[in-house]
Amino acid sequence: KIMDIKKIIISIIIGYALGMISGGYFISKFVFKDDIRNYGSHNTGATNMQRTYGNKYGFITLFIDVLKGYLSVFLVNKLFGNNYGPIAGLAAVFGHNYPFYLKFKGGKGLACTTGVLIAMTPKLLLILLVIFILTVLISKYVSLGAIVVSIVAPILAYFSKLYNGKIEFYTIIILALWIIIRHHQNIDRLIKGNENKLSFSKKRGNKWLK
Repeated sequence: KIMDIKKIIISIIIGYALGMISGGYFISKFVFKDDIRNYGSHNTGATNMQRTYGNKYGFITLFIDVLKGYLSVFLVNKLFGNNYGPIAGLAAVFGHNYPFYLKFKGGKGLACTTGVLIAMTPKLLLILLVIFILTVLISKYVSLGAIVVSIVAPILAYFSKLYNGKIEFYTIIILALWIIIRHHQNIDRLIKGNENKLSFSKKRGNKWLK
């Protein structure tokens, strides 16, 4: 079935608009009168927020980033059907990673991708979530958990068939590769043994610089 170019464009616009709503940036700006990108890994993601401003704001950022990924797919699916939702999901992750008003410096896309997968294939996400949590609990590295699930996701999707159509499958592959690419600096630090481990003991405002 040939897809409608107008619907594709609208899907991309909706996805990008939702994706570039940066929870981390707006919390740091309006709550702390600061810019989260000045600290840690210099991105707007939930992990950097948690390490910089504490657990509460890390989880709020996580919720916002997951929600916008979910809504992008959910809303477009309702508007145009399931073939267009994945396109909006990709656009949302792009908007999250490269928001134009932040000079295209956003997050790494893991939380937003999680929201996209909740809307597209929740059963697959549940399995990946278990793998992610176990990896992080054992290693204490959030980045390693992200990398592991990104490698596993396309393979698991292929053999389990927990997706609806080729568009969703290709979307899973693109998102997985994207996360790995966005974590290239983390991969380098993991190899060198100086990657930051996850800790829930940091207090609000305990900004870490590197």
